[in-house]
Amino acid sequence: MSSRLKDDDIEAEARSIIRKRIQDAGWYPRASKEERKRLIEQDVDRHWHLLIHEAARRLADKEAQGPLG
Repeated sequence: MSSRLKDDDIEAEARSIIRKRIQDAGWYPRASKEERKRLIEQDVDRHWHLLIHEAARRLADKEAQGPLG
């Protein structure tokens, strides 16, 4: 893992990964749009840390590919 990766960047990537997975999985189909968004954000806040390693790996891969990668 590169020393240029920052904790905030890894957290943001992990949050993005889990948010997309939850949205794509169709969680909370009966909730209103606003309620579903709120529930998903709660889940993201609770569980983003589970994807730290995957997020760091993704960011390191992107960094290794360079700016045009």
